Amino acid sequence: MSSSSSNPRVIIVGGGAIGLAIAWRLACEGAAVTVVDRGLAGRAASWVAAGMLAPISEASFDDHNHVAFARTSMARFPSFVAELERDADVPVSLDTRGTLVVARDRDDAEYIRRAYEYRRAIGLPVEWLTGNEARDAEPALSPRVVAAMSVPDDHQIDTRA
Repeated sequence: MSSSSSNPRVIIVGGGAIGLAIAWRLACEGAAVTVVDRGLAGRAASWVAAGMLAPISEASFDDHNHVAFARTSMARFPSFVAELERDADVPVSLDTRGTLVVARDRDDAEYIRRAYEYRRAIGLPVEWLTGNEARDAEPALSPRVVAAMSVPDDHQIDTRA
C-alpha cells in the first residue's frame, strides 16, 4: 500500500470471500483497490464452500480462546451483512435458523453426545434432541436419525449469492 497519496493504491491477490471483503472495506475508506484473481472473483473455493458460520458446532475440545473469538465474530456478522446489502444493493442470504448435528446410529450418537456435553460444560447454547424431536425440527431428516444436537446460534450463508 502506498502512503504517498491521500488515496492509497492497494492490490488484493485473491478474489474469494476474504479478499473481496477486504477490498470492499478498503474502498469504503477511500483506497483505490484492484483485486487480482486467476479466475472469476468469488467463483473458486468461496463458490463451493458450505457457507457455515458455525463457531459452536465446529468448536474443538481444546481451544476455548478460538471459540470465544469465533462467537464474537459471529455476533458482528449480521451488521456486516446489513452494510454489504446496503452498499451492494443486493440481498445476502443469511440463514439464522441454527444447525442440527445429526446422529444416524448409536456410534454417531455417542460421538455427538460427547460433543454436546463438552459444549454444555463450557456454557455454549446447545440442546439435545431425540430422533423424533430432530425430525419435528427438520421434517426432511431420515427416519434413521436417532438423535441430534441443536445449535441455535450457528448460521449459514449462501456463498453463491
